[in-house]
Amino acid sequence: MLEDIYSKCPYPLDLFLDKLSSYILLNFDMDLTIRGFNKEFLETVKLVEAEIKDKSIADIFSSSSLQRVDFDSIKSYQRVKLCFKEDVIIDKLYHQYNSYFFNLEDGYYLIAEESTPEQGEIIEKISRLNNELANKTRELSRKNVKLEKAKQRIEELLKTDKLTALSNRRHFMDYFEKMIANAKRHSLPLSLVMSDLDHFKKINDNYGHSAGDRVLAAFGQLLLEETRQGDLASRIGGEEFTIILNGTPLKEAKNYAERIRKKVSNLEFEAIEAGITISMGITELKPKDDAESFLKRADKALYKAKNKGRNRVESL
Repeated sequence: MLEDIYSKCPYPLDLFLDKLSSYILLNFDMDLTIRGFNKEFLETVKLVEAEIKDKSIADIFSSSSLQRVDFDSIKSYQRVKLCFKEDVIIDKLYHQYNSYFFNLEDGYYLIAEESTPEQGEIIEKISRLNNELANKTRELSRKNVKLEKAKQRIEELLKTDKLTALSNRRHFMDYFEKMIANAKRHSLPLSLVMSDLDHFKKINDNYGHSAGDRVLAAFGQLLLEETRQGDLASRIGGEEFTIILNGTPLKEAKNYAERIRKKVSNLEFEAIEAGITISMGITELKPKDDAESFLKRADKALYKAKNKGRNRVESL
């Protein structure tokens, strides 16, 4: 193609012949459809040879830069700056090219070289890219925060009883075993309270399950309000609840349980005529205890309270 331009062109090609081997060469017919190109063009664009066929100049260069070319009035070579479309050019920092157009008898010829920007342009481009990177980094950070919050929320839901907002049985057992190990390691007191709402089945039978749910939710809220940080209140069954009292000896645990029992008896519910009472069993960790023996003894203390007439606190 270079020989074609040189032989047909009456214009001073010596202006750029010293570097012509690094230039992009394109040939267009009078309808501005690509008719020929050199290997430098192929190395610049993402297109393969088969894709270039029938492409027009408007498919390659941005429309804003093509507005600078006056094809109809080219009587000698015309120099303009053209910009490749971003989806056409292989990733480069700059897409702008110094271009020379020639209007010969059989069509148009284009010789183009990548424009070397001034230092100010480089700084501006880098600054713009840095700003884009900072914006994307901030956006990614926000998405990561949302993802982490969603993950934490899912974890909370997996260990929480939906009705009462207390811990569920699985979370109770995990925490229970950890607190037993911690108490033994540091020689700390640890008490366990097991409780059961008295005659809860009658509430469901007489007033409906929605009334029973209101009672459970109210008791759950009471335990949340009365539970210290480090302790854990859980719903482990239908109307069965546990409270792990970390660093609490048996005597203090009894006082705590008695306070809860009295507050439960003071709860009032619309349409439920009978009062709400609770039975509670308490025990303190012993040196030879594991989770199973500790839990069984608390359960025995609870049944002791039930057998003695309910609405009371008993310990073992």
